Amino acid sequence: MSDEATIELWPVNIRTGLWCTTCHLPSMVEFDLAMIGNEGVTVIGETSSVCTECPSEGPD
Repeated sequence: MSDEATIELWPVNIRTGLWCTTCHLPSMVEFDLAMIGNEGVTVIGETSSVCTECPSEGPD
């Protein structure tokens, strides 16, 4: 029997208006990731970012 757990990641500490070095616009959004688990909310030490103006890198 294996133990299974579901982990949900949520953006927290959101910082907007940062300068994007690709499109040269203040459209970068940076955020920390929080995990919601059995012990409650835990901020993970990872910072992620995304530009709202740059095209997606995924398939159309």
